[in-house]
Order: sequence, then structure tokens, then C-alpha cells
Amino acid sequence: MAKMKYTFGFLLCNFLLMAPISLATTTQAQASTYKTKSTTTTSLEHFTKKGTLPNTKGSINMTYKTLKKKVPGYSGITEGNFIVYQAKDGATYIFKPNGNKSTPNASAKVQAINKVYFKEAYTKQDMQNLYGDPLDNLYKTSKYYVGFSSYYGNTTLSVGNFKTMQTIADISNY
Repeated sequence: MAKMKYTFGFLLCNFLLMAPISLATTTQAQASTYKTKSTTTTSLEHFTKKGTLPNTKGSINMTYKTLKKKVPGYSGITEGNFIVYQAKDGATYIFKPNGNKSTPNASAKVQAINKVYFKEAYTKQDMQNLYGDPLDNLYKTSKYYVGFSSYYGNTTLSVGNFKTMQTIADISNY
């Protein structure tokens, strides 16, 4: 019986590995407008106006204590002048420094959110259509600012207050 399970598992693995993979080719125009339902440009604008990003549970000005309860993850990473909380869903939450500590204090508020969206390519034109012309490569949405960079069909999006986003933009070359 154990040998049969091993053989079946082995065959299943080989089948999956050797199954033909179809690679879809898209034109430049298709690639620039390809988005999943969860992050279409309309919903992107909706989320960023509220100070959050699609498929994230935290938001700008949420306290560290609340974020930690709502979004599983870990802190302890410092990036430049910021403390970073890395959520298990892939989002990164940015806090102001807390002296020499590597974790924010309980009442510290989220200053910015960053997340990579795989296989979603946004262009400058997409962003300008949503938010208008950029200011220092940042796009204004209600009271927050959005930065983005696209590479190899993936997009990194960030949303936050202007001062924090300026610093992130300088580091990230938005």
C-alpha cells in the first residue's frame, strides 16, 4: 500500500511537471491594460482614496496595535528612517522610527503601505488617467499619494502621506 501511494504521488508529480505549459503572448496594448478583477483601475482608485491598497487589510493611520491584531506578520526590520512591518499577505507597512527600537510603539500609525502585484502591469498613462499629472513622480488621491513602478509585467504600488512617499520615491526610484 505504501509503495502504491509513492508510485501514484511520483506519477502525479511527473505529470504535473511534464504537462505542456501554454504561454500566452500579448501585445503591448494588452499588457498595459491586463489586470485581475481584484485590482482593476477603478478599484485601485477606490482603495487608494481610502489610504489602503487592494488585497491588504491595513490602512494609513491605523495604529501598530490594531494592525498587528488584524494582519498577521512580523516587525523588526528597519529600512532607512523607517520601521517596516511585513505582513504575511505580502504587504509592507511603514512606520516612523521609534528611537533605537526595531518595532513601533503600540500607538504608532501606519505612514505608508507597499505591495507587489504579480502579473499586473500598470503604465504611467494608467496612473495619469486615474489621478492626473504626477507631482515628483507621485500621484495624488484624496489626501494620500500613490507611487508605482512596473517591471517584467509586475507592479509595485505604494500609498501614503506626501512626506513619507517622497522618501520612498527617492529610495525606490519611482
